[in-house]
Amino acid sequence: MDGFVYIAIPTGVSTIDRIDLDGNNLLELLHPIRKYGGVALDFKKVYYTAPAISKIFSSNYDGSNEVEILTTTFSVNDITTGMAVDSTTIYFADELLNTVRKVDLNGDNETTLISSGLDLPFQIAVNSTHLFIVDANNARIVKLDLITNVQTTLPITGITFPVGVALDLNFLYVSDAGSDKIIRTDLNGDNQTDFINTSPRSPGFLAVTPTSLFVAAFSDGDIVRYDIDGQNPVTIEDFLPLSDFAIAAIGLPLSLDTRFDFDFNPKSEIRFDFDNNPKSEIAVDFTDIRTVGVT
Repeated sequence: MDGFVYIAIPTGVSTIDRIDLDGNNLLELLHPIRKYGGVALDFKKVYYTAPAISKIFSSNYDGSNEVEILTTTFSVNDITTGMAVDSTTIYFADELLNTVRKVDLNGDNETTLISSGLDLPFQIAVNSTHLFIVDANNARIVKLDLITNVQTTLPITGITFPVGVALDLNFLYVSDAGSDKIIRTDLNGDNQTDFINTSPRSPGFLAVTPTSLFVAAFSDGDIVRYDIDGQNPVTIEDFLPLSDFAIAAIGLPLSLDTRFDFDFNPKSEIRFDFDNNPKSEIAVDFTDIRTVGVT
């Protein structure tokens, strides 16, 4: 099971840790001085906030070659910061300033996307067209159009205190700490199901890979991995109970000898099958991609 889960712990002895997807090889990558608040990943680097010194950094997956991206303003030193990244931009939320901002990957053009209307924004997630924001005290998920900047509230019902949000190509996953469950909908917030009714207590930030869903549990201090169908929960790491932490995961094979099988279909879609593992298939619809970079 190739790939990693990254954990940013903003309180106490603050660190950024990395653990294999199967729960092995827990490593402390970055030192405990900065009060790390959030973490996000792309296919090259890991990005993280350090609210205590009002900065955003990036590094390689192993913590090497750290680069300071931005000096900015955070409300307090030890907040958990919702973060997301796409091919050009870092997005980050401040849960006490009630804002969502963005900045180019090189630190240029910091812009406030949402300056009012939110009350305790927690985790955020992004795809090629939209940003999804947990608005906890308003018990809703906000969908922001990245082209028009138009906000809509997704028609998700029955949530009282959402904390986490993650997405794949087809589904949106929302953790509701008020009801201790994980909800799954389509990307428009429709076709809602109670995906996991036996989630850890007070489920928080989420991370998703092609084969797994990871849940950070505040009350128990655990990170729990589920199969992508919501079955077979396994605790892969156990921190102190009542530990507030952010997580991000990357599940694509990281080795250079991975074989890629391409299956073209008539809907402008390419399917990648990694090492002939049927659970690792990813569909990329090229009609829904704004920017494609090849290096």
